Amino acid sequence: MGGLRSDPAHHTQLRTDPHPPGDPLAPFWQRIEAALAGFAPTGRVLEIASGTGGWTRYLLEQASTITAVDSSSEMHDLSRRKLNEDPRVRYIEADVFSWKRDEQYDVVFFWGEGQLKSSTTHAASHLK
Repeated sequence: MGGLRSDPAHHTQLRTDPHPPGDPLAPFWQRIEAALAGFAPTGRVLEIASGTGGWTRYLLEQASTITAVDSSSEMHDLSRRKLNEDPRVRYIEADVFSWKRDEQYDVVFFWGEGQLKSSTTHAASHLK
């Protein structure tokens, strides 16, 4: 299975820096982080297209557990290292559009590139 972005240099940067040089979102990071802190997702969180764990680390500040679904085992490996194998994170390698949940979640979080309408509809189907 392949991830949305397969550029090895991009993933090498994300491994060590959640805000790599040249990141188009760099001017907005402080506002994004503040919004996520204000969102304060608690309970069981489903993170769709979890990638390298950049957002997972913020979600862990409030969430009791996170199920991180991504189609790339490489992304999960980077996330595990970034989060020091945090036992509150369960990793599932699967296509996010065909994966069937095995539990209900209090919060569904995704930050993706493109396909916003289908992602939103799919995310909503996993809520309690």
